[in-house]
Amino acid sequence: MTVADQPPTNDVQHIQNIEWTGRPKRKHIPEYVRWRHVVNAHLAKLWNFRIMEAIQTGPQTWEYWAYAPGETPKRLNEARTEHM
Repeated sequence: MTVADQPPTNDVQHIQNIEWTGRPKRKHIPEYVRWRHVVNAHLAKLWNFRIMEAIQTGPQTWEYWAYAPGETPKRLNEARTEHM
């Protein structure tokens, strides 16, 4: 995952790129989500900036999270999408 080195401006994402090595399996998702929490919580504290992010946790499932400086990550919602 590549992130911005400065806090993003309005309507700009802080994550610039995500590239997987190999093919993730279902068993890897919980650790991946924990890692994203560490990265986003660190950036929120470093930048003194609130971050909201959608994390894909399955082929059709997304979790929405909020990160605030000095706070524990908070899950806001989960959504399921249908294949087109």
